[in-house]
Amino acid sequence: MITGKIRWMAAISVLTLASCQSPRMKLASEINRQEKILFGDSTGALNDSLGNRVLNMYLEYTKKFKDDTSSVEYIMKAADLATGLNKPALAANLYSGVVKDYPNHRKA
Repeated sequence: MITGKIRWMAAISVLTLASCQSPRMKLASEINRQEKILFGDSTGALNDSLGNRVLNMYLEYTKKFKDDTSSVEYIMKAADLATGLNKPALAANLYSGVVKDYPNHRKA
C-alpha cells in the first residue's frame, strides 16, 4: 500500500516538473533526446530523415532563442549536420551567419 502511494507521488512529481519546463528547456531536451538516437547508431550511417528532423530542431531553437548562449552552438551543430546531409550551401550560410551574428564568439 505504501509502495503504491510512493510510486503515485513520484509519478505526479515527475509530471509536475516536466510541465514546469520552459519552452526553451523542452526544446533543448527534445534535441538532446533526438541527438542520442541520431548519433547513437552503431553502424555509423546517418539516417537522413532523423538528421533532417534534428537539423530543423536546431534551426527552430536558434530562431526562437537567438540570444541564448546555446544558440551559436546549435548553429554550429546544424552546419556540421547540413554538411553530413550533403547540404553544402546551407552549411556555408550557417557558418557565415555565425561570423556575422556572433562576431565575438570563439568559433566565429
